[in-house]
Amino acid sequence: MSYSFFKLGFLSLPSLLLIGSVLTAPLAGPPLPLDPALSAIAPENCILYASSSGVAEADPASPNQTEKLYAEAEVRNLIDGLRDQVLAALKKNTAGDQDGEIISAMLPKLFAALLRRPTAAYIEDLTLSNEGFQMQAGLVVNAGDQKTELEAALTTLVDLAVEKGTPIGTIKNQDGTWHVMRLSMQTPELRFGWHNDYLIFAVGDSVSEDIKSRLDGGKSPAWLDTLRSDDGAIQRESSLFHLDIQLLLEKLKPQIDRGGGWPVVEKLGLTGLQSLVRRAGFDELGCASHAKLNISGPRRGLLEFIPDRPLSDNDLRLIPENSMLAAAVRFDLADAWKNLIRIGKDFDPQGIDRIEENMRKAEEKLGFHIEDDLIGSLDDVLLAYMPEGDLMSAAIGSAFAAKVKDAPRLRKSIDAWIADIRAKMPAGGRGPQFTDYEFEGQKIYGLSGVPMPITPSWCITDDWFFFAFNQQTIRSMISRKEEPSIAGAPSVKEAFTQRKAPTAIVFVDTPKVTRAAYPFVQMGLTMMTPQLRQAGIEFDPSILPSSGAIVPHLRPFVGTMAAGSDGPVFRSQHSFPGGNGATALAPMSFALLGAARTVPIAASRGSRNINNVRQIALGVLNYESTYGKLPGNIYGDDGKALLSWRVRLLPFLDQQALYNRFKLDEPWDSEHNKPLSEIVIQTFQTPGGPTDGRTCYLALAGEETLFPGEKEIGLRDVTDGTSNTILCVQAANDQAVPWSKPQDLDFDAEQPLRGLKKGRSQFGVAMNDGSCRTLNTSIDAEVFKAMATRAGGERISIP
Repeated sequence: MSYSFFKLGFLSLPSLLLIGSVLTAPLAGPPLPLDPALSAIAPENCILYASSSGVAEADPASPNQTEKLYAEAEVRNLIDGLRDQVLAALKKNTAGDQDGEIISAMLPKLFAALLRRPTAAYIEDLTLSNEGFQMQAGLVVNAGDQKTELEAALTTLVDLAVEKGTPIGTIKNQDGTWHVMRLSMQTPELRFGWHNDYLIFAVGDSVSEDIKSRLDGGKSPAWLDTLRSDDGAIQRESSLFHLDIQLLLEKLKPQIDRGGGWPVVEKLGLTGLQSLVRRAGFDELGCASHAKLNISGPRRGLLEFIPDRPLSDNDLRLIPENSMLAAAVRFDLADAWKNLIRIGKDFDPQGIDRIEENMRKAEEKLGFHIEDDLIGSLDDVLLAYMPEGDLMSAAIGSAFAAKVKDAPRLRKSIDAWIADIRAKMPAGGRGPQFTDYEFEGQKIYGLSGVPMPITPSWCITDDWFFFAFNQQTIRSMISRKEEPSIAGAPSVKEAFTQRKAPTAIVFVDTPKVTRAAYPFVQMGLTMMTPQLRQAGIEFDPSILPSSGAIVPHLRPFVGTMAAGSDGPVFRSQHSFPGGNGATALAPMSFALLGAARTVPIAASRGSRNINNVRQIALGVLNYESTYGKLPGNIYGDDGKALLSWRVRLLPFLDQQALYNRFKLDEPWDSEHNKPLSEIVIQTFQTPGGPTDGRTCYLALAGEETLFPGEKEIGLRDVTDGTSNTILCVQAANDQAVPWSKPQDLDFDAEQPLRGLKKGRSQFGVAMNDGSCRTLNTSIDAEVFKAMATRAGGERISIP
């Protein structure tokens, strides 16, 4: 389908995802009964098969608590309210744009059918080559009672696409009307149309005929029936996913081999992967999922890191019964370190040699052997937990523990390390200081004076290494004897009575976490409402359901990994469909990392900054792919620059509608264009920079750079290599310009870093191959100069 159609109006991929996710929520609600015809379309041998059972109306009388949750009036009100608000936003944003109005009216109907009705998709065959790709694949939707509405919406969108120049052909036969399109001669044919109540999308020759034949009288293949009979815990299936990894690698091998990458696949041990299967749905009380990674032969490479020794319930005795979050895994750190070094030597022997040399120097100074005395002293059980309470006190009370197999050696190593650090600390009690004292015969260490409301503390007993964010938690861990532990929780206890005890387990007391976190969610969304309104998103926080409508229907999340006969098996029980409790698990990273720190604003800014320059780089590459040249400033007949290259980029940044409003024969600050120039484009908005529509994302302008004025250049002119040549930079804040103004950073070969250093130590850059990175302002000027020029012929090593 043509680019112009996908970019029509204000609609972009994020917009479509928002429409789909909101208008069809809750997508993983109570599933509809399985459609046998959608199982029958699965080929006997295929690379991938995935199905969704669709969504039924929630029954408030159901014994399943998740279904009851979605039947709650307040939850239904939230779903309906979000749908109405998004539809209103679509209507508002497309007002006056005839094409946009059509799309905004039709797309919600299309999404509702595709995501709420039973659907199945498969890839039967795939061939990649330097000339293109070929595929045999299909997607089928059981439209049911939504067929009339979906057919009308699809017909309207196809007619609009054809009107806009998309090459869609039409075939009429006894089965009805089929639409056919092919993006290029190097890609397979896409055919879509109807067969009874089923909407079919078929990729590849004769696929549509195969699908119709199997819909009319086929039956599900034996492998699919086996998958569905493997776990009786899931009573109503919501989704199924099957990936034949071995077949996929077989199909990709010629292309991977052509690029010399197959030895890498083998060294990583990926050739031992057979398949990945995941099945999810409703059990008796809530949601459940079951997944399995099938492996053949001895484990090598990355597969050696998969734990295969089971935990015992006694391993969990240190975790209090009332914990909000908890995790445990049997994982041998010493073996993992050896595997990591061995794999590293296969890929970067010189880098590993440098690491080992640095370790040897450190060991000479510290007086102990890092691998044997430090890592080798730890056993293979790792624990982390967060106690109950409000979020702040629970986070500060979080703890980490590792089982110990040689406590004297570990104590000696830690003591030597602390002594070395103490020797470097400022005298006179200034700054952080180590403290230590005895409690019940154990020495507890702490680091006081850190600029946070915590005192990182640790202790080594004969059996355990403890780490926590305050000394009270360490004392409680030392004192624990026979107190009830998380192992006594019914859902955790059940995990240890399964066919095989788990090698890893994660527990989240979802009701407690929701009670603690939900007020912050409500408050945060309320505070964000003005910013959302400025971005054109109307959100009414009053439609949020009360915690009383949610919490009574929740049960704890328990996720386990166990060692199966031919690979790890993953199981989970939870309350929230689709997410498998992932939202509730986010805080667990705080404890598992074994360190408490707030996420600095600078890190967030850095992430947004890199994302922005990446979007700009991808936009430039898409522009070059379309027009065969890099975007330049827009010039008038008199040779005067009128508008910036950033204006040319708007259609490639989901801003087609705004681009259409510019008068390209007038300067950026003309009476007509200036109000448009003041519109804030988030991609051009530099984190920590001006917020008035100016941008710090500038090109390096100059005869030898990628932006040599009126002269138009393409990738063929970049003889230094696209990965070695700078596309744009994040200039210093005092260099910011209105984003539509044809002004950038004039490159000075004598002062290559001019305009980049002021008031900071790092800045973001996008390279001409689309890659992005953060550079230090202390970078060698000659190296940066070589990166800035497109055809200097220099050989450089980019930091």
